[in-house]
Amino acid sequence: MGVEDVELAALSRAVAPGRPYTLVAKHLCGAGTDFALRAAAGAADAGGPPASLVIATCCHHRCDADSYPNCEFLEALGLRRDDFAPLCKIASWAVGSENETQVELGRMAKDLLDQGRAEFLAAHGFSSARLARFVRGEVSPENVVIVATHDDQ
Repeated sequence: MGVEDVELAALSRAVAPGRPYTLVAKHLCGAGTDFALRAAAGAADAGGPPASLVIATCCHHRCDADSYPNCEFLEALGLRRDDFAPLCKIASWAVGSENETQVELGRMAKDLLDQGRAEFLAAHGFSSARLARFVRGEVSPENVVIVATHDDQ
């Protein structure tokens, strides 16, 4: 079973019925993050959301528009679906370029994609969803984590 097939509400009922749980992921590459966010939103919609979640994002160059959960967020900013792949390419500059301007543009692209992810969670009852940095950029350029608590908790 892949991450895209996980049904968190059903898993929670089977493993720990009635108990709160937290979804935690580190280095869940590209679309894997999007599948986990969709699973959290699906659990919220089914009445069994995680109490909280902490997901460290990475590998934005491995994202795709079909799995990204909030293309509407990007469209509201004037980006078209055809812009998604180039945006992901620019995001790769944050970790794969020695040019300071490209690194900064890459960081901004990564943050834009992650903000859309946080906004997706907010629309599914995680109104506290926010981005945070868990280490300095000099330690790792893959240093953003989405942190959220579901409103029912």
